[in-house]
Amino acid sequence: MLPLVSIIVSCYNGEKYIADTLNSLLSQTYTNLEIIVVDDGSKDNSESVIKSFADKRICYYKQENGGQCNALNAGFKKASGKYIKFYDADDILHKDVIAGQVAALQDENDNVVSFIEWRRFYNNILPVEIDLSDPHTIHKDCSPLEFIMWKENPPMVQCGLWLLPTTLLHRTGLWDERLSLINDTEFFTRIFTHAKRLKFADTGYTFYRSSSSEMTLSSDLSKKGIKSAILSIDLSAKWMLQIENSEAIRKRVSQGYMMILEWAYPKHTIYVKLIERRLKQFPKSFTESTRSGKIYNVVSRLLGWKAARRLSRIYQKKKPW
Repeated sequence: MLPLVSIIVSCYNGEKYIADTLNSLLSQTYTNLEIIVVDDGSKDNSESVIKSFADKRICYYKQENGGQCNALNAGFKKASGKYIKFYDADDILHKDVIAGQVAALQDENDNVVSFIEWRRFYNNILPVEIDLSDPHTIHKDCSPLEFIMWKENPPMVQCGLWLLPTTLLHRTGLWDERLSLINDTEFFTRIFTHAKRLKFADTGYTFYRSSSSEMTLSSDLSKKGIKSAILSIDLSAKWMLQIENSEAIRKRVSQGYMMILEWAYPKHTIYVKLIERRLKQFPKSFTESTRSGKIYNVVSRLLGWKAARRLSRIYQKKKPW
């Protein structure tokens, strides 16, 4: 008997995309699934869209709005699977992913987790070709430390990449409900303090939906969002230093703070000053711009990252360089 996999989906006002997401989950070649959808107080037609699916593997729960982390934790309490995948309500999963990840973990103990490839997509157009040279991806088994220290910047840790043993989650704890922005970073860094090995499954991808025309959770640059991001980096720093207390890890931590500093500047003056105080503990060479856009980098080198950030806000308010 193949082990049961629980896929937990948090949905808030997801009527536009949730059907695509559920179709991709129901199309998995691995069929021993339960798909737990927690409707986090949606005000649109998400409920009717979800209930239109007749498949008995979909379990629907509705709650008052409590935030994504709260909804994912509520879903976990309903789950019965040996393995857990947390998933966003607007992403799409390749049909062979779950089969590949279960196979990767079948002969392992509960200190091992599995991850997969990912690709960003826009306007409902999935990428046909996968660029294996992307510096933000790893295509091999590795240790948590290798993952964190991969190349110039750490790889994506978005929730849809991972298949996690349920027993491991009982030891690590669940999602920190204080967080609304980059909550994945804190959660999976904490997972890494308990995991001994990360197994790469090469049987498929998660497709991460992006839209330059809509504000999403990950682009929440409100005071609440910036405060959450700072707390996430504070906590992630603690977990990373448990894995290895080294200069290389401290540089990674400084990169996290620098990323949030560029998000906060110039709008959130109080938080800019707060992050700048945190950055004083690091060598100046650690506090370089984290942006990777060509124009942004040129302006940053010539005029400094603050000038680059101001210009990016003027010309691309919703999608910085």
